[in-house]
Amino acid sequence: MIFLPHNGTNIYSIISGTVTYTGFKGSGGCTITMENKNITVSYCHVSPNYLVTIGDKIDKGNIIGNVGPKIIYDIPNNPYKDKQGNPTNRCYYWMSFTFNNKKRRHSRQSFNFL
Repeated sequence: MIFLPHNGTNIYSIISGTVTYTGFKGSGGCTITMENKNITVSYCHVSPNYLVTIGDKIDKGNIIGNVGPKIIYDIPNNPYKDKQGNPTNRCYYWMSFTFNNKKRRHSRQSFNFL
């Protein structure tokens, strides 16, 4: 079974760290980026009503945002449109995230997120 979070579902931080970016990031839609000394994590396609701001120190497991809506307005220079021509967050079905181990570029190290 695949869990597809719906618009408004809470997003929990998978690391303790500092918020380094909140904003619209092209194909990633509205994005929150956090980092600590080892890892950078970007949560993409989140709600544009951010619950955190740049510089916030966040503990692992804290709520940092919500899954974003499909249709978003008031995002300057948003090139993504749905079939009806409405500005979109590009991702139609889920929120995604990426992470980067800053110490090992091609790491086989596993991570225990929660």
